[in-house]
Amino acid sequence: MTYDEYSERFLAALYLETEEFGATYVSAQKIHETYGFRPERSNWIQRMTDDWEHTFFKDVTKVIGGYDGWNFRLSPEGYRHIEANFRDVGEVREFLDQNALLPEPSTATELRDSAEAEIVPAANRLVRLDHNQPEYREVARGLSELFEQVRQDNQIGETAEERDRLLRSLAAATELWSAAELHLIQIRVGIIMAIEDTASAAVKVGKALGEALLVDAIKRIVKLAVGIEF
Repeated sequence: MTYDEYSERFLAALYLETEEFGATYVSAQKIHETYGFRPERSNWIQRMTDDWEHTFFKDVTKVIGGYDGWNFRLSPEGYRHIEANFRDVGEVREFLDQNALLPEPSTATELRDSAEAEIVPAANRLVRLDHNQPEYREVARGLSELFEQVRQDNQIGETAEERDRLLRSLAAATELWSAAELHLIQIRVGIIMAIEDTASAAVKVGKALGEALLVDAIKRIVKLAVGIEF
């Protein structure tokens, strides 16, 4: 296995752990043990981190005592990279299955309480948005206010490029929220991760955006619409 093959397989496994099994951070050891592959050289993990931290990886938690203990979190760009190369979660599983047996879905996944949940992948579940509901309007107003707060605060964003990216992501999130229905993955990646990405940038300069209340409101709407917590 070459470095490029290893790193692409690692990213696919991180995507599957995040999307299929609800993980937030996943250790390199967990990925290696679960999916049956390892780097031929230990420095490949460091190299991969250097290549992809703050792009395909939202962040990496590094610990003393070896690369296996490092924890990785997928970024919106990481999501998009995998979804540009695979048609769906099933194809990601097939790609990884070339090396090892994959874990069975979690008990929570197996016990979803509708027939639709058993046949429609969670990422593809449609969430219908009632624009007349006060909860919907609350989120729409929160997204608009968050955009304006960032637009007016020149300290948020370490570079002009990062600031532009944050504002474009929030503008896209606001536009997405105006749709009549969205796939769950669009809400997770296009809206919630845009909010969290902006909040992370604000924290770096000692700012608080109150994003938790906004994210919680979105999650409540999703829960009521399709019965899924995420």
